[in-house]
Amino acid sequence: MDDRRRRRGRQEEDTWTTGGGDVDDRRRRRGRQEKTWTTGGGDVDDRRRRRGRQEKTWTTEGEDVDDGRRRRGRRKEKTWTTEGEDVDDGRRRRGRQEEETWTTEGGDVDDRRRRGRQEEETWTTEGGDVDDRRRRRGRWKEETWTTEGGDVDDRRRRRGRQKEKTWTTEGEDVDDGRRRRGRQKEKTWTTEGEDVDDGRRRRGRQKEDTWTMEGGDVDDGRRRRGRQKEDTWTSSVHSDLEWTQCLSELSAR
Repeated sequence: MDDRRRRRGRQEEDTWTTGGGDVDDRRRRRGRQEKTWTTGGGDVDDRRRRRGRQEKTWTTEGEDVDDGRRRRGRRKEKTWTTEGEDVDDGRRRRGRQEEETWTTEGGDVDDRRRRGRQEEETWTTEGGDVDDRRRRRGRWKEETWTTEGGDVDDRRRRRGRQKEKTWTTEGEDVDDGRRRRGRQKEKTWTTEGEDVDDGRRRRGRQKEDTWTMEGGDVDDGRRRRGRQKEDTWTSSVHSDLEWTQCLSELSAR
């Protein structure tokens, strides 16, 4: 690890590695210029210059992590992994909150959030499903898609700026990200037709969402606020004829 720091009224941290093992670092700082790249492993030659705010992040051939951080009056964090293993969750909080989360080559979800103005960009990698980039401001956003495992990614945003994001990965584990800041958000889900994804958020109102996947039981979502709404349905396990007979029996009773 080659770490060169220069502090003059601000703190600057730069840390990275390469696939071949060494580091070719040519940097010149005057004002806010920063250049960072790798060598030998054949990966990334990235020369960027940004003024205002500067941020650079990348990885090498599936081995190590290049983490560059720079702090001046605001705090910036970036963390990530390589080749389809874990989750990169980078958060930045100063008046507005920025979250960046993605993976590589394993094909999960790249999720970027910004507040103040809210921007969402979401897509998958190499599994070939959906590239969905949407940007909305002052309106309500809902995004739903699937990944290689074939389940459902359900993102909901309710109550001015309340955002819920729920998804699964390739049928193995669970990615549960929670963020609480002045409001409470709960996210809970499972993968590939085993258990139940129950996400509840209570703030002056009660919302219950309960459903299953791929096993085909009952999805019952209810929301109560002065009125009662019930939505009930099942998957393709039961035919329309079976449901018609069931409803007829209930009516007869």
